[in-house]
Amino acid sequence: MGTLQLNTNAQAVSAFTFSDLEPGWGYSENGDWSKNKSITVDNSGTLNLKYRIRISLVDTESSNPLLDNLMVKTTYTKNDVTTLVYEGPLRDYLTGKLVDPNFLPENGEETVTISVRIPITAGNDIQGQIIKFDVLFEATQISNNEW
Repeated sequence: MGTLQLNTNAQAVSAFTFSDLEPGWGYSENGDWSKNKSITVDNSGTLNLKYRIRISLVDTESSNPLLDNLMVKTTYTKNDVTTLVYEGPLRDYLTGKLVDPNFLPENGEETVTISVRIPITAGNDIQGQIIKFDVLFEATQISNNEW
């Protein structure tokens, strides 16, 4: 027997709050992702674990066009190696994305970076839209095959 204990410094990291978004927002001059937040994730339990990131909509309808037009890129860095987890529309995070396909060992730590942007090809249907969501980190034992 043991315990699962996944911790983040997400409370210390300010929320994603943006306004006046438009097609092409979030791109740097060289085309890289320019709007990023990094969150430290650590396992202080006594069991190895795996975890996923999922969003929960807050006062937002699932038909909101920003769910399909707000692009998200997620990476994790462990032992100085950065690995791409996912790159695509925010909508795909409604069901969750497994972060580290291996596991986070007891006393292990890694950094998750979440980047966002809106493609230049986004249409006018995003005008005036507001989206609010919580970012959830959910952990389970590595033997859970349902994830």
